[in-house]
This record gives sequence, structure tokens and C-alpha cells, in this order.
Amino acid sequence: MRTSIATLCRSVRRLDITPSDLVEKLLERVAEFDEELHAYVTLNPKIREDARRQTLELRKRKTCGPLHGIPVSVKDLIDTAGIRTTYGSKFHKTHIPRRDAAVVTSLRANGALILGKTNCDEFGLGIATPSTRNPWDNKKIAGGSSGGSAAALGSDLAIFALGTDTGGSIRIPSSFCGTTGFKPTYGKLSMDGIFPASSTLDHVGPMCRFASDLPLLLECMGYALPRQRRHKLRVRIALVKQFAEQAPARIQRAIGRCLDRIVSEGIADVAEIRLPNAEELFEASETIDLAEVALVHKKFFSSRSSLYRYSSRLFIEGGLKVTATDYLAAQAVRRQTAKSLAPLARKYQVFATPAVLGQVPTARKDTLSAREYYPFIAPLEVFNALGWPSLVVPVGFSDKMPIGIQFVGFNENDALIIRLASEYQDTTEWHKMTPDRYGEFDIG
Repeated sequence: MRTSIATLCRSVRRLDITPSDLVEKLLERVAEFDEELHAYVTLNPKIREDARRQTLELRKRKTCGPLHGIPVSVKDLIDTAGIRTTYGSKFHKTHIPRRDAAVVTSLRANGALILGKTNCDEFGLGIATPSTRNPWDNKKIAGGSSGGSAAALGSDLAIFALGTDTGGSIRIPSSFCGTTGFKPTYGKLSMDGIFPASSTLDHVGPMCRFASDLPLLLECMGYALPRQRRHKLRVRIALVKQFAEQAPARIQRAIGRCLDRIVSEGIADVAEIRLPNAEELFEASETIDLAEVALVHKKFFSSRSSLYRYSSRLFIEGGLKVTATDYLAAQAVRRQTAKSLAPLARKYQVFATPAVLGQVPTARKDTLSAREYYPFIAPLEVFNALGWPSLVVPVGFSDKMPIGIQFVGFNENDALIIRLASEYQDTTEWHKMTPDRYGEFDIG
């Protein structure tokens, strides 16, 4: 979609396009293309009725918030009252929640319409979203666990979407599908009504195309960013060298061109650093994640383990082997690393890394091995363990597949990295691109 959500909101308020028209356009595209993508699990059975009601309200000059009439696609881990929510699991294939998750309540209160539920890995335990395909190449995975949300956005079957992120589950599929994905500072958005993976690592966040839309979406989800003065931006960026060096040459070049553009536009200065204790923090995060996931599933898993997918069983079984001593030691590493990085916070404002360190994998039936898993999650999980805000935006292509860069801010510095990404996107077109096979969905 080549139009920002902010622009679309103005068009809807003027009735240049009605909520009903917008919903019909999306449903037509879902009917035409989603059989091959499998981005959606469930469509809202009352979406047309909801859109008609909001169209009538607009004609009477009534609105219920800044997102009035704008459809959102919601990851299937997130509860939606009256709309089937399976958590990616056959255990819950008929589950219909009685109440919304807190972020959905907030979005509805601000006028958003729930278009449907997007596909995800079982209970959010994975990085592939197995049945969903990448819009840029249907033989490739969309990434996970928020793969359905990213695939829907990348093919213009969604206006914006919700994802969750424990170790990269918003940012991996955003990178693979060429969209913008944001993980806010830990704890700034409520996880109430969202199926848990790891309680001290879980985040929920918005996924869209234009980074400039993120403040609006975050506010409507319940996290109002502080207003920034509109002075000229000049940011000090630290490129994390050990992650950049591990990426394939084509990804390194795309990241380099992005940073060169930011420097040439006078937006930032860039230096290269090595992040201290990165490997130890990654291992600690893995330990915490495994243990906390196992705690969520322990009771049911003990008697029904055969009903879980193979990849989920591996994850939970690994977590059941983590000792209390291992877990407490990992949490100590987490605290100590955050403290040790304080001097860097005084010197730099933003860290930059490749979003992922490998090419987009081909879809297959079996799970990724541990060696294959690491390149996709390492630069994402390290910063996730710190709870710092981070986002991924597209910066080019490799073998016709999107490449993303990750920008990370220090604690509660969400607004700065969003503005950095927005100013970069003002100079490029990567975030507006959609594969030719899906045609142009330009409503501006």
C-alpha cells in the first residue's frame, strides 16, 4: 500500500473512501490471493456489518476515534471477543473468546475494525509459521511467529496488523516480507488477553508499512509516546560489528547503503562497535525463554505431549531441563549486561544491526535445526532480553527477497528510533513495494 495510515484516515473521514468500501476491497483481495498465502486463519464474520455501521456514523458526522473505519488484522495469539482465536493450535480450533485482549479493546475504542485473525506458529513457538507463504516467493517461509501478519501486509491483504515478539517474532517476518515491524519498550503495552510464551520477554506491537504511522498506532493501542520537538534530527548510531560481519555479503552491502544514505542526508553519524557480552546475553535469553515457556505448558504437556507439533515439543522439552540455578544465573547475566551497557548509552543513541543474518529459508515440513535457527534470531533476541525498543524496516533485496535493518533504542527511547526510521523512509521506496503478482492496492 503506497498510502500511509494517517493519509488513509483523512480520506475515510472525508468519505473519499468509506469503511465499507475499504473492507470490501480487502475481502476481495483475501478471496483472490489468500488461498496461496494462508495469511489468515479466520475472518471476522461481522466485519461487513461493523463497517456499514461505521460508514453510517461518518455520514452523520460521528466518529469514535482516530482509527475510525480502519481495519486491523490481529495475530491469532491475541484474544478477540466473538472471533475465533486458536493460538495456532488444534487444541483450540473452536475457541471463541468472550473478551478482547487489552490492546484490542483499546483499538476498538479508537475506531479500528477487526478484519480477521492472522496465522502464527503453534502457541507462538517458532520462526516459520509453517503453513503461511512469503508473498515475494511462495516457496519461501514468511517467518514467524507473526508470519501471517507480515504476509498479509506484504501482499496488501491488510492495512496494519498486530504481532507478538519474544525473541524476534515481529521483526523476523517483517524482514522476510519487506514490511515495518515494531517491538516497543518492555511493559509499555499490556499483554493481558494474549497467550503467553515467556512472561519476562513477551511484547506485543504494531506491524505496518510506514514507520511514521507507528506513534498513532501505539497511542491507539494504549502507549502514547512523548511529543518530540521538530528540530533537525542528528543521531549517533552504533553499527554492531559482530552481527554485521556474520551476515551474507549482499545483506552487508544493503545495510551499508542504508547507513550511507542516512549519513548523506545529515540524519546521523555512524560508528562501528563490538557489543560486549552479546553471546552470553543471547545464551541467557535462550535459557530464560525455554524455562518460562515450559512453565506455561508444563501441566498440560505432561499428559498430552503427543498432541503438540514436533517443533513445539522440542522447545518445551528443552525448557523442562533448565534448572532453577540455570534460570537465576541467566537473569543475573541479563541484569549485569544492561548495567554494563550504560556507558554506551552515553556515547550512542541507537544500535543498528542486520535484522537477520541469513537468507530467507525455503518452506519445508521439518523444523529448523539449532544451527539454522541462530542466524535469524541472534541480533533480535540479544536486544529483546534487555527490553529495549527496536524496529525493522526494509532496505533492499537479495536474490529477489527483502532485506531488513534493525534499529534499537535505549530503554523508553521508542520515539527516537521511530523518527529515525521515518526520516530514512522519506528518502526511499522499499517500504512501499509489493510483489507484481498481487497488483497495486493504492487507495490514496
